[in-house]
Amino acid sequence: MRGHVLKTLNLDDNLISALSELQSLASLTDLRELTLRSKQTDNPICRNPKYMSAVNGLVGQIEILDGAAALKKVERVPVKENKEPNEGNRDVQEELKQILK
Repeated sequence: MRGHVLKTLNLDDNLISALSELQSLASLTDLRELTLRSKQTDNPICRNPKYMSAVNGLVGQIEILDGAAALKKVERVPVKENKEPNEGNRDVQEELKQILK
């Protein structure tokens, strides 16, 4: 029997400013809805107009991002995942810089 699964996660107003802070969400395979920005609050990462593409590339299993349908797979910007603890964060940050240019 399968235990409880996390399908919806609200992280608005958590001072998330880097894509690397969301990297572990990719392992939550049942996660379908993610909120980083609401009408009242957001996270610093949300102030970049391309953050949704970057988040969709990293957390590709989500269907709803910030209350709206997530981008179609063909529109998602892939973000490479590196399993090395120190290298992974740097690679994600570099890819985010490229995406957000």
